[in-house]
Amino acid sequence: MICARKGRGFRGVAEGPWGGVAPRPQAHGSPRCGLRAWEKSAHGAKRMPKREHTIIFLPHARARFRQFRVSSRLLWSLGICFGLSVLLGVTFSALWVRSIRKNTEVTAILAENSGLRSRAALTNARLETIEKMLAMLL
Repeated sequence: MICARKGRGFRGVAEGPWGGVAPRPQAHGSPRCGLRAWEKSAHGAKRMPKREHTIIFLPHARARFRQFRVSSRLLWSLGICFGLSVLLGVTFSALWVRSIRKNTEVTAILAENSGLRSRAALTNARLETIEKMLAMLL
């Protein structure tokens, strides 16, 4: 018989609103319900207790171990921060490699451009000498 709130079943019977026998839902917080018992906050509202996880460090050098309790919210926050840092690291690395490739491409284009300018200057000098020779002949 499982918690009616979760829709899995009922435990026992109770008298229904029309005098008949109706199933009675199982109380929250019971072992079969699967939900934790509700607790009251400082201002009287009911809320679920915080879920905590225990992390245990067992060093092999000493027999003493360390034990920490952390909340689910802290674990999620650390996981999200770690995921964002990995994502930013991958993005930065990809953009850095792309900028290095573009830098080498720009360097090659600038070297080609300077070579073309020197050849163009040489061609213009030869063309001027040919024009002077033609001017002398005519």
